[in-house]
Amino acid sequence: MINLNQHPEAFLTEIPRVDDLSDDEFLRNYLRKCQPVVITNGTRDWKAMQTWSFDYFRRLASDFTITLEEGNVMQESTTFRTLAFEEYLDKIEDPVPSNGRIAYLSVFELFNHFPELENDVDFDIIAKHKLINHTAGWIGPGGTVTGYHIDWADNIFAQIVGRKFFKLVSYDQRNLMYPSRKYDSNTLMSSVNADDYDQHRFPEFARVNAMYTLLEPGEMIFIPRGYWHHVRSLEPSISVNNFGIDLKSLFRDKPREYAKKYLHRLRLYGKDCTCHMMVDGKRIKR
Repeated sequence: MINLNQHPEAFLTEIPRVDDLSDDEFLRNYLRKCQPVVITNGTRDWKAMQTWSFDYFRRLASDFTITLEEGNVMQESTTFRTLAFEEYLDKIEDPVPSNGRIAYLSVFELFNHFPELENDVDFDIIAKHKLINHTAGWIGPGGTVTGYHIDWADNIFAQIVGRKFFKLVSYDQRNLMYPSRKYDSNTLMSSVNADDYDQHRFPEFARVNAMYTLLEPGEMIFIPRGYWHHVRSLEPSISVNNFGIDLKSLFRDKPREYAKKYLHRLRLYGKDCTCHMMVDGKRIKR
């Protein structure tokens, strides 16, 4: 059960929910207007809803390793580790992680490993309107957290197994969100850890008006480009999403992000980042 009184944001209002949307309704009322929405029957016809599970992925798994985030790398220190995919699936429903930090398989190139699953999902509602689409999987135990950040792409996020709690904050409240200098590719992070809020360091955050939803299996949420969002899994979870980039975004966002990425490789930008961690004074690449 979510207790909205335990959150540090000033106000939390529920994200609008609709059962179904036609392509034209989505384009006219949400995509073009940059308005979040939850589509409660968004994935009802997907094969993934009938077949995907942790056991299903165990049966599919081949011999490859994955890189796992440990904890909330957006606002906390960056740590990660590698593990065999099958071993991760075996541990994912353990109630307590062995080292005290919850490991999360985020932005997983799911269809690179399992191309046969690509037809199990359908993001045509957004993909048809975009020049570039990138689909990723998100697999993890209960308790994973991705702290407040912005993605420079429109995003439809679909929940297959388990439930997740989302909080969204509009871009026009940027001055209340304390943008971080920590580097993450194609992302802008907030410095505020909403789960361990420090009001003395970030007093203006207490004025934020946020939106929220509890995303159930079979539902999808549209997160417009530029919306800050915070995501917590409430139980072991399998999700998949589609980042969509149009021509305007390609020219507006990509040059800046490519420049930041190049400067980061030269160690001229983003000393603190999500793609490296420090071990015994050494910078280790993810």
